Amino acid sequence: MKKLKRFFVLALALLMLAQTAPVVSAASNKYFTDVPAGIWYEDELNAIMDAQAMMGSNNIIAGYADEKGNPTGMFGPRDYLTRAQFIKMILEAVSVTGASVDLSDHSMDKVHWAGKYYQAAKKDNLLVADVYSGSTELFPCTRDELQKLITRGEMAVILSNLLTNIGMDSVVEIDGAENYIGDYSSINQSYLSAVEQVWGKKLIMGYTDGKFKGDNSLTRAEAVTVVYRFLFQYNINGKDLAEFASRPGEADKVVEDANFVPFAKQYKSMTTAQQRQALFGDANKSYFYSASDAAPYMTDVTIPIWTMDKTGNKFSSTMTITVHKLVAKEISLIFQEIYDDPERFPIYGGWSVGGARFTDTMRHNWGCAIDINALYNCECNYYHNSGQLQVTCGYGYWPIGTKDFRFAGSVTQPSPYSIGGEEGEYGYSVVKAFAKYGWGWGGQGYSVQSNGRQKFDFMHFSILSSGG
Repeated sequence: MKKLKRFFVLALALLMLAQTAPVVSAASNKYFTDVPAGIWYEDELNAIMDAQAMMGSNNIIAGYADEKGNPTGMFGPRDYLTRAQFIKMILEAVSVTGASVDLSDHSMDKVHWAGKYYQAAKKDNLLVADVYSGSTELFPCTRDELQKLITRGEMAVILSNLLTNIGMDSVVEIDGAENYIGDYSSINQSYLSAVEQVWGKKLIMGYTDGKFKGDNSLTRAEAVTVVYRFLFQYNINGKDLAEFASRPGEADKVVEDANFVPFAKQYKSMTTAQQRQALFGDANKSYFYSASDAAPYMTDVTIPIWTMDKTGNKFSSTMTITVHKLVAKEISLIFQEIYDDPERFPIYGGWSVGGARFTDTMRHNWGCAIDINALYNCECNYYHNSGQLQVTCGYGYWPIGTKDFRFAGSVTQPSPYSIGGEEGEYGYSVVKAFAKYGWGWGGQGYSVQSNGRQKFDFMHFSILSSGG
């Protein structure tokens, strides 16, 4: 836990001191009568309970109580956790580490007792499964949804988001996870990335058969081990990772030479046949059919970035994205320009830059498009005739320094993660850097229809002049 100083300081040190060595005990656990001595999760449970006792609190783990609120001495280790119970447990665990968790929003308390925990999780974007697919929340704040049992997949998403969005932990690079996670091929795509991250960081280990079983409900005993690893074992940005995970390497500083012509600029003067031949190796081909089809043409680029904590402090970091080999050098140069600019535009959570993906046939499929800070640079349709906004991905868009909040969506104030569209708006360094190398920005708007609808994609940059 040495490197948790940014957030996890004095309170966590006390927790570490409270951790006790295993003790051979009597027939049952010292805290709960239904926990057998020596069972696989007992040491972790005792460590958390000991720490709570020392701190005079039982906010993370509490056993069952009777109708009058008196403790029964029962823990129910095989019982399943509801979504409400888990978000309460993990956010209380975060709060004792010294991290800032805002539990002041009681607007949903009448809906459910865990309303303030839900609002805190939503505020820190812990409930976002897959930003780039348009997914927003794992579940809404309703009594029925919060009372549903939480799945192991949902747990992985919340935990992964917590590490990056609150802890500012770097996203680890994954190579060959399918060789270690027994049911990798059957894991739901919406939380596969989260599973890779938390498994790669050793916060989850899977079952004894090596499978994750993400659709299984999370038991109270399993939740204890996850919380224990988070509190006592995990080192933010540490090196103790699973075999298939690694921290991003240092980004090599790329220097532009006088003879370099970005592919985005070359592309504009090519014929269609030449463009396709260059991109796909076939003048009659217009997209890659799969990730394996694209693999020979793709490469990973490690880029320098700035991240920002919740108090506004910025920190230097790196991340790795996959792009077409033809644009690798210009992407390195673009992000070096953004990094070197005095405004130090931040990347949300240290992870929110998306490159190649193969779920469509457009520019991301080509490895020639980049999405940045998708939550705060929404994709949307704007109806000029009525002024109506239809957000299709992300929360909204509202750069610092602009009075135009037509695209704000659910963003309630100007965001340092929104990309400024013109000089004087914070984040314009991003648009300027991409434009220098011939890349277009979807935030300038395109595809105006007869009913006044126009498409905007503020997160999106591509080799097309339109940014589409």
